[in-house]
Amino acid sequence: MESKEKAKTEKPEARKCPVDLLISELHQLALQTHYSCEDSWYSCPKSENGCYNDAYPDDECNCGADEHNKKVNELYEKILSC
Repeated sequence: MESKEKAKTEKPEARKCPVDLLISELHQLALQTHYSCEDSWYSCPKSENGCYNDAYPDDECNCGADEHNKKVNELYEKILSC
């Protein structure tokens, strides 16, 4: 019981896991990599191994990772600015 009381009265600076670090970790976990398939024909052109389907330009994402990561980064910046 004594440790619970102590935790309630500790200043935020004394916490072992500052919120900024947790937010940063959550941000990294939320970011997605580009889709990569064993058969590169189906991979995103921006994936590590690229895409062999010439219908897609090499510098354009077709798996949604860029759009998703943009939203994640925008939310992250909003949280940090609070």
